[in-house]
Amino acid sequence: MEVVSAITAKLVEYAVLPIGRQLGYLFCYSSNVSDLTGKAKELQEAKESLEHLVVAARNNGEEIESSVLSWLSKVDEISGKVENFQGDAGQARTGCTNLWSRRQLSRRAKKMGEAIVKIQEAKKFEDNISYCQLPKFTEAVPTIPGHEDFKSTISVLEEIMKSLRDPTVNMIGVCGLGGVGKTTLVNRVGKKAQEDKLFDVVALVAVTIKPEVDKIQTEIADMLGLKFEDQGELLRAIRLRKRLKQEKNILIILDDLWTRLDLGKIGIPSVDDHKGIKILLTARDTDVLHNQMNVKKLFSIEVLSQEEALKLFKDTAELHDTNENSDLQSIAAEVAKMCNGLPLALVTVARALMQKDISVWRDGLRQLKSPHTGETTEMTEGPKILHEFEL
Repeated sequence: MEVVSAITAKLVEYAVLPIGRQLGYLFCYSSNVSDLTGKAKELQEAKESLEHLVVAARNNGEEIESSVLSWLSKVDEISGKVENFQGDAGQARTGCTNLWSRRQLSRRAKKMGEAIVKIQEAKKFEDNISYCQLPKFTEAVPTIPGHEDFKSTISVLEEIMKSLRDPTVNMIGVCGLGGVGKTTLVNRVGKKAQEDKLFDVVALVAVTIKPEVDKIQTEIADMLGLKFEDQGELLRAIRLRKRLKQEKNILIILDDLWTRLDLGKIGIPSVDDHKGIKILLTARDTDVLHNQMNVKKLFSIEVLSQEEALKLFKDTAELHDTNENSDLQSIAAEVAKMCNGLPLALVTVARALMQKDISVWRDGLRQLKSPHTGETTEMTEGPKILHEFEL
């Protein structure tokens, strides 16, 4: 009898109970569908509320946590299934639905309702949906097109990158005439240093002839995600120094120094205070770097050779030997020579003359030979730039 009882119990477990569950789907059709509709509506409201926070965070320049994006994706997926279900249920109401189909629809509604509950329970991030990502290094000024392709420029770039990888070198200087391409070069150095993942943060600041400490502090802080309020110079320096020391590896590029700059006053820690910091400086005067800033590793950028200068000038002015008359070619060569191998002067003058009539070229050459006439013509920008570089 005990054996028969055991067999009977198993029959009930494997046959009667599943049948009861299937009948439950059939009898609870309306409640399961109604429950699903309510849960789907609540989920959609939660999604819309979260999306408002996401939009606000992105407008503030913040990155969205991957868990948030994953949750929104799951919501979209289940919402699509609910929409398909509602279409099927709508057709069932207008047609002749047999008991099996009704049971299937009820079961789908029940399962999707349970899935929605799990998705809702997984939403545990509250308002912590985003984070501030440190901005990537971006070039402060447009590079001089074509300048980076010359052997002399490539050679200096490679040497600087080699020094940045050298753990014994912490301060590097780049010197050269105004307009020779120092800014263009260090922009490229900063970009490559970040691409090669040599540093966690790369910050470039233009110092200029009259350094503004608060401006330099703010620009470096921006690259670190550090925000200053109405604080004095000293407190800003303390906060900046503390923040810089939190970075394992950081490169600070200070472009266009004209005199000694007190790094401590800005908040830049010394090499002894932070082994992970490297500083790259540029100046026209070697004395500023070597004697005033105590830079041991110096690189000099020379002017372009006559051949390189003419190529850069023609490429920028879109002159081609095959389709330009000899007079224009001759004027171009003379104009390029007047720029004394300075890339910025070559590019500026070439852009001013590009696609102009030969008469403008002749007038431009005349102005370059005597740039202080005070005339205002289509070529005025060229003499201005040459005067700035004291050519």
